[in-house]
Amino acid sequence: MARDAIKEVRREQLIVATIDVIARKGFSELTLAEVAETAKLSTGIVNFYFKSKDVLLSATLAHMVGEYRRYWRANVAAATSPTAKLTAMLEGDFQRLVANRKTVTVWYAFWGETRWRPDFMTECQALSREFQAVASDLFRQLDTPDRDPMLIAKGFSAMSDGLWLDMLINPKETDRDTARRVVRAFLHGLYPEHFAADAAEASTSAA
Repeated sequence: MARDAIKEVRREQLIVATIDVIARKGFSELTLAEVAETAKLSTGIVNFYFKSKDVLLSATLAHMVGEYRRYWRANVAAATSPTAKLTAMLEGDFQRLVANRKTVTVWYAFWGETRWRPDFMTECQALSREFQAVASDLFRQLDTPDRDPMLIAKGFSAMSDGLWLDMLINPKETDRDTARRVVRAFLHGLYPEHFAADAAEASTSAA
């Protein structure tokens, strides 16, 4: 394996370990030694790739943002109509790959630090604005002139964030399927001609 490829594998190994540690222990107890132990590498290797805990955390957030962006962008690109694209954004936010307890826990850990970390704030704001801009353009293609598509896009985005939180604190009441149904009810109320109210009718609505 080429040296650059090895470096990339090691970096990703350490980032994945960092995600695991944050999910288990939170930010306050995360140390480079704990990351090294989780990755089954030496602390010296961690220090070689990431000069400090702050650098490692920035790289971890950038990794999560990049993964999420590639995922939802690919889903949107694969759909063929505004309704189908918005449905893909909705469905993507509540797939197991994205909306699992570990990943959502880590997202909230980073969001909670944005007040004190301008670099975290910049990453999260850019992702949120991009998601909302794409959703706004799609809602504009469905909408009538008397509605503000950006306001609807903000609500659409905020519902996912809020439902992720509800899945963390009320897991017995809110699962991925319930979350999908909540957002579908919101979309159906605004666009009954485009979105089915019930998840069972989703494939028909998105066609």
